[in-house]
Amino acid sequence: MTQKQIGVKHPLIKHFLKLKKGSKEYPNSFIAEGAWMIEKLMHSDALVDSLFICEDLLTRSQADLVKSLADKSEHVFLISKKIATQISEKDNGSAILAIITKIGRSLDTILSESERVVILDGLESHGNIGTIFRTCDASKVDAVLIVNEKAKINNHMVIKSSMGGCFHVPWTIVDSVGACEQALKTHGFTTVLATPDAKVDFRHAPTFSKPAVIVGNERYGISTEWDRQSSFQISIPMHGVCDSLNVGVAASIIIYDLSMRKNA
Repeated sequence: MTQKQIGVKHPLIKHFLKLKKGSKEYPNSFIAEGAWMIEKLMHSDALVDSLFICEDLLTRSQADLVKSLADKSEHVFLISKKIATQISEKDNGSAILAIITKIGRSLDTILSESERVVILDGLESHGNIGTIFRTCDASKVDAVLIVNEKAKINNHMVIKSSMGGCFHVPWTIVDSVGACEQALKTHGFTTVLATPDAKVDFRHAPTFSKPAVIVGNERYGISTEWDRQSSFQISIPMHGVCDSLNVGVAASIIIYDLSMRKNA
């Protein structure tokens, strides 16, 4: 693979910085930084479009990884230490950075292959989204669906806080709550709304064969568009002064409960 030296004004460096903030224009494109993260991606279905290598920062232990990545990458570029420091999250720069494409799958395909899904309704915090992806990966949730999208899923903070989980858990963005509800119903899912004002303690809820757990916006909760009459509603008991948990924490508790029930 030919390696080309490029400067800070190269279009792909500008594209990298754009993707770092997240881009709805390129929803399946992500950035990855550092040997540990990129090595994780090699075990997913993500494709390396562009690989950026800073030879001044490379260690001997990274040589085999770089060779393997270079063989699988569409394009390989060499960058200076100065550029690596400018575009990296790390103060001293990263030796290996990449632009990644995640292969998208349709909603019907994802649901036909799933038994447990989590739906993120209007979440705004990249950190919360990443935490939920990380929990879904750890507890073997089959997929994540996103409705009322507020935060860009390919923002680098989602990737970082998910520890790469967003590359391993199938996900898709759904146009509307109505479309999401219809698809879930078609595939035999029970919608389970996680909301602080629900009367049923999540620990006492029935065990559903195909649950679809919905968690809502950090400030406003689950949107009113969901059909509450045909959904089951659960809450997490609060014994202190606070009336609710952070959505990332609450989702993790409920997701792990689902996982333990399935494996019981």
